[in-house]
Formats: sequence, C-alpha cells, structure tokens
Amino acid sequence: MNEAVLELEFDDVPDLPARPWDAEALDIAEAAALERFSSAADAFTNDKVPVAWRFVRFLGQTFIDAFDGFWVNLPGSEEVSPPVAVDLPYRTMYIEPIGLLTSAMNRRTGIEWSKVFTYAAEDYAEYLKTRCGGARQRVAMRADRPDAVSKSSESASALPTSWSKHGSGAAPSSH
Repeated sequence: MNEAVLELEFDDVPDLPARPWDAEALDIAEAAALERFSSAADAFTNDKVPVAWRFVRFLGQTFIDAFDGFWVNLPGSEEVSPPVAVDLPYRTMYIEPIGLLTSAMNRRTGIEWSKVFTYAAEDYAEYLKTRCGGARQRVAMRADRPDAVSKSSESASALPTSWSKHGSGAAPSSH
C-alpha cells in the first residue's frame, strides 16, 4: 500500500508534505480531490477510477500509519466486490476510505477528511492512556475463566514484571 501512497504523493497531490500523515496533509489532499472530481459519481467514472483508488489507498494508509491500523476486506456479495476498510485497534467501527472519498465529494467542504482524522486522533490518545489498564482488566477476566488459566507455574493474573514497576499500569517507555 505504501507504493500507492507514494504514487499519490508525487503524481496527484504535489503540495503534500514529505510525511503526509496528519490532518493538514488530508486537507491538502482533499482540496486536490475536489479540484479533480466534480462529484462522487465523477470520481468513479471509468477514466478516473485509477486516480480515485489512489486517493482511497492514500486515505486508508494515512489512518493506518497514524493510528496502528491495518487493512481489512469487509464482507461483499456476489454482485459487489468486498469493500476495503481500515481496522483501528481502539474502535469498534471501521474507517471506510471509499466512504470518506464519496462524502467529501458530496459535501465539498474541504475539511471532511481532517475532521474524521481529528476525531480518530482524540480517540487514539484516549486509547493510549487506558490500554494498559485495559490489559490488566483482560488478564483479570481471563484468570476467572477456567479454560483460560495458564498451565504453567506462573499465575494467569500476574502482569509482566516490567509493568508493575510503573505503578500506574503504564507500559514501560522505550527511552
């Protein structure tokens, strides 16, 4: 996927910064898409599909790189190919880059992508604050399940020793 991002960066949106993984870069890319496509339907006409797909891949990869996500294929049908989406570790709903492209083309505000990115960044910051506490809770819940108790001599409810040194449940820093 990074090849598609680099292709978009150099060919379709010349004003993107060298590392285009933030809200400002999304505004620049959205402005370029608005100039290129007059509507959502126009973005997916035969001659523009390759460019539209580069925007879709760019959008998805931006969220993946910024928030530790990964690509997934959603269930499709015999008539429709499975849509691509981005799964983020802290969300129950997927980010659907095709939907981001079409909604931006329909609304034409120039800030649709950065708004979603900003909300995702706020959720991600909260997730990072609480994820170790959540790990403690999952370990405790697993310890209560007889089928999840470790057969080793270690207690299933014990956290890794390195975590306990930090008191707050925060994972050790890499510094």
